Amino acid sequence: MSTKILVPYDYSEHAEAALEYTQRVYPDTPIVLLHAVEPFADHTAAGGYEDHRFEQMMENAEKDLTAVAEDAPNSDQIDVQVIYGRPSAVILRTLQVGEADRVVMGSRGRTGAARILLGSVAETVVRRAAVPVTVIRTDNPREQPDRVLVPYDGSTQAMNALRLAFDEFPDATVTALYVLYPTQSTRLPKRETDEPFAVIEDWAERRTEHAEKVLESATRIAESQDSEVETVYFDGKPTEVIIAHAEETGIEHIVIGSTGRDGLGRLLLGSVAETVVRRAPISVTVTK
Repeated sequence: MSTKILVPYDYSEHAEAALEYTQRVYPDTPIVLLHAVEPFADHTAAGGYEDHRFEQMMENAEKDLTAVAEDAPNSDQIDVQVIYGRPSAVILRTLQVGEADRVVMGSRGRTGAARILLGSVAETVVRRAAVPVTVIRTDNPREQPDRVLVPYDGSTQAMNALRLAFDEFPDATVTALYVLYPTQSTRLPKRETDEPFAVIEDWAERRTEHAEKVLESATRIAESQDSEVETVYFDGKPTEVIIAHAEETGIEHIVIGSTGRDGLGRLLLGSVAETVVRRAPISVTVTK
């Protein structure tokens, strides 16, 4: 479990949802509430006047963020930090110095000069952070999820994602989903059928056996944690299958590894996790 959680905050409804979610799901874990003051041009000093704008902006930002923390339930749980810099760089640097071992952030934020969590920032943090990152949607239910989906390919990252799902959502129904990709309809040009590509045809013939074998490890992980897991597999493109299955079965949270297996059994090759974060209508946690 996390020992301290970083919540980037820009006063948007998405940031507020992230803070509420964090306090609800992790009521006993210290929170670092972080606001990034984006760089701005200040020509006051150049005009011959004394330059106090930077100090004033930082003081006002810290005052405003402190007020947010004080108004939140269990305010003693929250420590505020205001840092000058680009949002994604500030978040990643704060993680690098060991201020937190988990991030919970909104999927997007305010527009204009005060923005912090505009899509690309969340995706940058998901891609580069060395700790788990949860991206919150404001239309999520305001309670712990009843159904959690873990895209699963047997990789270390997928195993970590499954364990995290059991740890953090012990009362939820957890489903491990394996996507058979390349699909059975995949046809390679003749010039690509030399080794190692020729093995794809053999692998396609044994795809059901292969999927069941991969998912057996998910069942073993569940048993080792005194939990249960549903296992399913489908043929298709990973991102499309993951999102479609989540929508069709009422999944409320996705826990996904940031990378996955190499070779024919691959599923979660970085861009898949990022695309799921971008396109999923529900909250997503990306593990490392």
